[in-house]
Amino acid sequence: MEIFITVESLFTMFIMYISDKTGAPKLQGVDARLCFRRMEGPEPTFCDTHVVLVWAIAQMSLHLFFPIRWRILVPAEMLSVVFYMLVLSSSTEGLSDAATTWVMSTVLVAVCAMGKRRLEYQERLSMLMFISEKTLRFQSEFILSQAQLQKKDPSPSSEASLAI
Repeated sequence: MEIFITVESLFTMFIMYISDKTGAPKLQGVDARLCFRRMEGPEPTFCDTHVVLVWAIAQMSLHLFFPIRWRILVPAEMLSVVFYMLVLSSSTEGLSDAATTWVMSTVLVAVCAMGKRRLEYQERLSMLMFISEKTLRFQSEFILSQAQLQKKDPSPSSEASLAI
């Protein structure tokens, strides 16, 4: 199930790119400005910002809302960073803006990954503490029950020592 959700999120990221007003024309080799030309009014902006925001939402939801282990998410994280680099290679934004956006996207993915890893570590420590506490509790209850049984039913050797 984890792998399916991870692959589905990568597929969603790709679908968001090809359905974008800049991504679809790029894949077909057409200038996006010619496809979305307006007769009057301001020219539409052709930036990849909303694509990166959708990818950020997908990454954040994978890390925060789904019970997916960190090691399963590592390939998805790497692929999202590499895929976004490929998307930006044909970006209409300038090289400086594209590089800055890519770096910020990479930092966001890295921070999500570190947070997920830390959360997993904390969950494992909590479970370990819970199990050790339960073990100590069961051991002390067992010792207490054994002591109560010996108090109620003294052994014959202890009666013999009392008689002497």
